[in-house]
Formats: sequence, C-alpha cells, structure tokens
Amino acid sequence: MKLYDISMPIDVNMAVFKNEPSRKPELIPIKSIDEHEVVIHKILLDLHSGTHVDAPSHYYKNGKTIDQLSMTKEVTLCRVIDFTQVKVSITKEDLVNANLGENEFILLKTRNSSTELYDPEFVYLSKEAAQYLVDMKAKGVGIDAMTIERNQPKHETHKLLLKNEMMIIEGLRLLHIKAGTYHMVALPINIVGAEASPTRVLLIEGL
Repeated sequence: MKLYDISMPIDVNMAVFKNEPSRKPELIPIKSIDEHEVVIHKILLDLHSGTHVDAPSHYYKNGKTIDQLSMTKEVTLCRVIDFTQVKVSITKEDLVNANLGENEFILLKTRNSSTELYDPEFVYLSKEAAQYLVDMKAKGVGIDAMTIERNQPKHETHKLLLKNEMMIIEGLRLLHIKAGTYHMVALPINIVGAEASPTRVLLIEGL
C-alpha cells in the first residue's frame, strides 16, 4: 500500500490566485518561548488558497456549507485522468474520450501540476465539460489549478457543479501521480457556515 499526499503545503510564501497579496497566508505569533515558555500562533488564511473544497454556498445563497457536505464523497474511490496534453481547457470531448462511468469521482491531471507558481493561462474545465459531468452523475471533481474555471464572467462551471451538489476540490498537486484508480481521503476542515475549507487530500494505492 502506498500513500500520496496531493495537497499543497500552507506557506506564507505560497502561490495564490492572481498573486493577490491579500490572499497570502499569515502565521501570526501569539506567545513565544522566551516570553511565555510556550509557542502559540494563529493563522490568517483565505479559505480558497491552497488545496481546498468549495461548497454550494460559495455561489448559492441557500446552498450547503462545508459542514453540511457528505463524507461519502470525501472518502471514496476516485480516478486520476491524464490531460497533460490539453493546452487551454478540458472539453466535453476530452471527457467522452476518457470513457467516464456514472457516479465517478475524477481528478484532472493537467500541465498545471508542472509549476508551483500562479499561471494566468492555467488549464480549466469548460462549461460544456461541467455539464457532461452533471449528466454522468459524477460524485465530484478535482483539478490541479487554483480554481476550476477561468475567465467565465458568470462562473458557469462552478455554478453547474455546485447546483448539483458535486464536490469540487481545487489546488491539487498531481505531477507525480499516474493515471488510474485510487482510494481518496479528502477531508475539509469542518468550519461551520463556511463556503470553502482547506483540505488535506490523500490517495491510497493498493488498498
């Protein structure tokens, strides 16, 4: 059995969406060994920086929040599909050619995993591909980009997936992961009322 951690470390110098300084994490010292004989920090963290899960309330007023998501989707079989040849966006045709079955949880491995920096031309999931996932009753989808869509003014990809309560994982690291089927554990921090949450994602091979 092998374990693969495919989540991003939280670091004050980590890349964030659009390189916005306000989205960088801050580790703030509260107590120190010298003054208090103990070390305590608090963290200031944008819930959409690093590897994270989006909940329906991210785009829907009455949508489910992170604490209301089903753990049956967070601990499940998943399939990593290699789309590293894709240059712009993953299309419906790409997914059709991957022979998806119903009720799969899929992770999209793209050229995004080849860099730790923010790339404004990152590969994303098209609206038509998102609709195809809905049609195939997918459990969820993960991608190795900081967000699953790019330059879509009405956020169609997010809205299609979240309207159908499909779990979205963003910010995965899949460079060294081969295409195939794995057991996945993707547990967002249980933040009551939050629209997203930092998530540690593990793949298990040979279980």
